Amino acid sequence: MEQKVTRKEKARASLKKSYPEFNPLNYDVSMRVNLHWYNLEETEDSKKELSLLFWSKQGKDTKPLSKLDKGYFGTSGAVSHMVMSRNIDLSDAHELWMESRYKELMGFASVIVKKEEEKEVVKPTKVVVDRTPELIGELEGILDSRNYDFDMRGFIAKNEIKVVQAKRIISWFKERLKEFDNQDDIFEESYAHFGKRDLKKYIDLITKIVTVTETYFTKTKKVRVVKQKPAGVLVKGLNLIKSIPELGLLSIPAEKIVGASEIWVYDNAKRKLYRINAITGMKLTVKGKSICNFNVETSGSKTLRKPKDQLQLITTIRKNMNVQFDIVKSTLGKFSGRMNDDMILIGAF
Repeated sequence: MEQKVTRKEKARASLKKSYPEFNPLNYDVSMRVNLHWYNLEETEDSKKELSLLFWSKQGKDTKPLSKLDKGYFGTSGAVSHMVMSRNIDLSDAHELWMESRYKELMGFASVIVKKEEEKEVVKPTKVVVDRTPELIGELEGILDSRNYDFDMRGFIAKNEIKVVQAKRIISWFKERLKEFDNQDDIFEESYAHFGKRDLKKYIDLITKIVTVTETYFTKTKKVRVVKQKPAGVLVKGLNLIKSIPELGLLSIPAEKIVGASEIWVYDNAKRKLYRINAITGMKLTVKGKSICNFNVETSGSKTLRKPKDQLQLITTIRKNMNVQFDIVKSTLGKFSGRMNDDMILIGAF
């Protein structure tokens, strides 16, 4: 009967493989060669086991890390262990990186451990387990496999990712993108097996994970539709004269102002005739006692010396009204926009 081989035994066996030569006098080059070889030869399972074995030899607690997906354990951690197991001293920079990576992974593992502890204490109700570490591990696996056609939107839908999970995924991969901002010696060693074009695609894939997730969970703001008030409500504040019998003038409905491009108003107290034009591309409207959207330059008034005679020449035909207005010999006054109780509306077009 064949004896069953444990994962740890497989990991230890992988340490006895024939690795490329490592020359301590040419540390950087040797590290790059070994990184490249390891990336091609070792499996993700092996990387995880080797990483755990490395940290356990340092007396670190690796039990929580065993709960993480294998996608978390990349080339650098496992290869560094491989080199250490061959009695080759790591550079100070690599040792610091390994320490930092351990703390980072322990942070993620602690979330899983905490959730498991809460599950044991909580009453027998439906417990929602945080799958974020598992999801991130799967995405890291996608990156390792260099699946550049990966459908992130489909991944979100399939895994029913929630907003809280999405925020953590975005935060994780934004930190990953920062690695490419500072391309030091460790960066060059970690990505030595990438060509320029391949590295660009790799970065683009991480960027896609971030941007697609952000877009997917960005709520489209509903455009507020402003309900237009009826004309009768808008002109309610106006108190215009209904008629001036002695001048033969009869007011037209004030509602005609709303939506007009030109209106004609006569001020009985000041004997002024107003021609009020709307701004090009807009329509006149009313707010309180004021006319809105009128053109300050083309709108104005003229004083009538003989209102009765001059107003008799004005009809409701727009062309005739403009002709008679231009004939009046008077300085064109400015219209303030304010309507008063001495005014009568005699035209709206």
